[in-house]
Amino acid sequence: MCLGRYHKKKNFEFVIDVINSIDKGWVLDNKIVFYFVGTNISNLENYGKFKKQRFIKIIDTQINNKDFRNFPSQKIINYYKNSDCFLMPSILESFGNVLTEAMASSLPIISLRSPGCIDVLDNGKFGQILKKNSPTELVYFIKRIVDDKFFRMNLVKKSKAGAKKYCVKSISKQYSTFFKKIANV
Repeated sequence: MCLGRYHKKKNFEFVIDVINSIDKGWVLDNKIVFYFVGTNISNLENYGKFKKQRFIKIIDTQINNKDFRNFPSQKIINYYKNSDCFLMPSILESFGNVLTEAMASSLPIISLRSPGCIDVLDNGKFGQILKKNSPTELVYFIKRIVDDKFFRMNLVKKSKAGAKKYCVKSISKQYSTFFKKIANV
């Protein structure tokens, strides 16, 4: 699953290019569905290389569902729960809340090596980080998550560890420590 508002920096077109290069027999045999969820994500269908295929689902939160305004809504949470992997193709992020949401959902995460994403994923400690726009590498890791149970479980463990780092209790403790330090308490 890819989740986010439609914007060029989100780089969803890269994932479409990758999907176009994956062996369709493998995709169908493994019952893989690529979900793109977000505000104005239906604009992705205007991408010249976009091909309507039964294993690509576009869920435009702007058009279809009013309750997507309060993130994460129950519908978004259900998409996380029903996903097998989270893809983060952004070339630039500030923080990337979707990464922490994917971690909280115990999803294996594949992300491009981009500012913001590498920070949230702690340079690969909490997910698989790829070279920028490396289609071959993304295909390799998508297949590995599907075909290699041990690799997948290792990424799930990384994701769970990241969720602990970013949980409310942990963040509150970090704030408390920070403010005590600057107040010399």
